[in-house]
Amino acid sequence: IEKGNFGFVDSLGGKLEGHTKLVCQLTVRDGLVLWDLNGLANEDWRKNRIVRPLWEGQPPTKK
Repeated sequence: IEKGNFGFVDSLGGKLEGHTKLVCQLTVRDGLVLWDLNGLANEDWRKNRIVRPLWEGQPPTKK
């Protein structure tokens, strides 16, 4: 739950002001992680120091 000043708009354009909102941390579908805001599903980098040819989430570059 995030605290602050927020505006929530409905489908007709009406606004409701609020002071708390839910923030999605992790989305799982069919057993696969689709969204991971803070890397909760990833292993700590200090546990497994495998050298990866490219960073996760980066497209491969042409040589």
